This record gives sequence, C-alpha cells and structure tokens, in this order.
Amino acid sequence: MDMIYKIDDAIGKTIRGIAMSDNESEVAVAFTDDTACVLRAEAVEGCEPEIVLGACLNVLNFGARSLVEAGIVTREHVAELVREEDEKRLAEQEAYDRKTYERLRKKFEGTQKTGGE
Repeated sequence: MDMIYKIDDAIGKTIRGIAMSDNESEVAVAFTDDTACVLRAEAVEGCEPEIVLGACLNVLNFGARSLVEAGIVTREHVAELVREEDEKRLAEQEAYDRKTYERLRKKFEGTQKTGGE
C-alpha cells in the first residue's frame, strides 16, 4: 500500500477503513485505491493540538490488529515483521551475552586456585 504524505493528495478519495493507534494519538486511513495516510495529533505550546499528516507508519508500534482490520496491512505482512523483529532481538541478545561472557571470562580467568593451595 502506498502512503500519502500530502493531505491534498487525499482529496476526493473514498475511505475503505480507519484504524486508531494503540496509544490513540494516530489514525491511519486506508483508501479504496490502495493508498493510506497517517494522521496524528501534535502538541503545540500554548495552542490546541494540531492534526498533522504522519510521515511513516510503524506497523508494530501502531497496533497491527487494527491495521489488519482496516485493510491497511495483511496478517502475513505483520507475521513477517514480527519474525524480523524477533530475529533482530535474538541477534542483539546473543551479541550482548557474548560480550558479557567475554568480560566475565577475562575478569575471572586465572583466579582459580590449583590443588594444594
């Protein structure tokens, strides 16, 4: 699905579905021509919040279920994103564990007492 970044590009389009983000600060709108946009409330000091067109859609942070229900993404796309995120997290954890192991190995290496001491 192509994203719309200028509000004028949404004029005259027919809405197919709407999704509210999990934190209720963004709304994704899907159109029948397979385009979509994200609107979000932005705080402006001393004024009422402004509604602005969001530049990107992070499916997992937005709330995947509502995006699927609105027809903005598919379940398969969400599953792939989750797999990628899990692989990334696993690699990061493995790197952290390796670094911790090496640090502790250096710290305690040679501190073992040999028999008879």
